[in-house]
Amino acid sequence: MWKALSLTLALCILVGCSAESETERACCKFPPVWKVGEEEPMKNALGHVTVVAYLQCTVYTRRIYLIQHVECSSRLNDLLLKLENQGYVNINYMVVNNRDERSQRLHHLLKERLMNITLYAQDLSQPDVWQAVNAEKDDILVYDRCGRLTYHLSLPYTILSHPHVEEAIRLTYCGGICGECSMEVKPGAICCSVSAASSSICFLHCCDLI
Repeated sequence: MWKALSLTLALCILVGCSAESETERACCKFPPVWKVGEEEPMKNALGHVTVVAYLQCTVYTRRIYLIQHVECSSRLNDLLLKLENQGYVNINYMVVNNRDERSQRLHHLLKERLMNITLYAQDLSQPDVWQAVNAEKDDILVYDRCGRLTYHLSLPYTILSHPHVEEAIRLTYCGGICGECSMEVKPGAICCSVSAASSSICFLHCCDLI
């Protein structure tokens, strides 16, 4: 079993999470068109690495759930600042709130805790964005500069105290995951070597070779 898993992981690293496979998968595909009002966030994000988090702000009796998402939004801010300080600039971060009534009512609480991160409240007259992209609560999707999906991460890998989301952004920023892109830019002096953590998220979320 372990020999088979090691071989799969090695193959994943070699192909670099490319879309060269006979099986259909979301990895390296363009997202479906989705809008918030008249705005098309993904179209406007072309030319930038884009990180989209799907958060649901809900209050229960002891407010535990809300506290968790306040912490999540705070950690997302911290990750943005950390990567910018390391030279990973011009990355587009956005959060799409759930469309249920309670999440919409608490939208302002989530907005108060996000810095330099665009928060979208869904237009209820339009199709559900979460359904369109096959996202669930706390999922984080990362797209390259040409708008192709490089990583779709779900819990527990989206816990921001772990390295998976950060490494997914780094790898996407450095380019090449989905092949050539006319909008890619030279990453400069940033180290783009594949780390052990990077290969782990590739194995778990992108290559889908098992």
